[in-house]
Amino acid sequence: MVPITFEEAVGYFGLWLFVLGVCCSFIVGLYYLADLVEEHFKTTKKVIHWTILGTLGVLLLLWLLEGVEPLTMLPSLGAQLGYWRVVARRFPFLSVRDPTLLGAGALTVWAHLAWMHYHLTTFHHLMWVRGGVRGGEGEHGRPRAADRSGGHPFIRTLPVLVTAPPS
Repeated sequence: MVPITFEEAVGYFGLWLFVLGVCCSFIVGLYYLADLVEEHFKTTKKVIHWTILGTLGVLLLLWLLEGVEPLTMLPSLGAQLGYWRVVARRFPFLSVRDPTLLGAGALTVWAHLAWMHYHLTTFHHLMWVRGGVRGGEGEHGRPRAADRSGGHPFIRTLPVLVTAPPS
C-alpha cells in the first residue's frame, strides 16, 4: 500500500468536507422548500398542476413530432396522470400508502426504464460544436490549425464526435 502525503490527506479531507457541506446545503434547502410548500400550498398546488400539464404537452409533442413508440410514452403518461389525480384529490396531505401514489411511482420507474431502452436502441446524431469566442477578441482569440500544438492555453477546440448508425 502506498502511503499518502500530508498534502494529499489535506486534499482528501477538504474533498469530504466539501461533500458534507453540499449535503447539508441540500438538506437545508429541502427543509426550506418544505416550509414554503406548507405555507403557500395553494400556489404550490397550481405550480405542480401546470408542471404536470406542461409535461403532458411535451410528451404529446414527442409522440406527434418525433414518433416515439407508444410503449415508451404510456408509462410516462400514466405516471403524470396518477400524480395529477393525487394532487387534485388531497394535495397537502399525501399518504405513502395511497394506491394511486404507489402506482404512479411504479409507473415512473417503468417510464425511466422505457426511456433508457428507447435512447439505447434509437440512433441519435450527436455532434460537438465549438462554442463561439467573444466578439471583441476577433481573429486573435480563435485557434488556428497552426496553433493546435501551442495555441492559447485557455481556448481549446472541442473534438467533433459523429456517431455512425448501428449496423
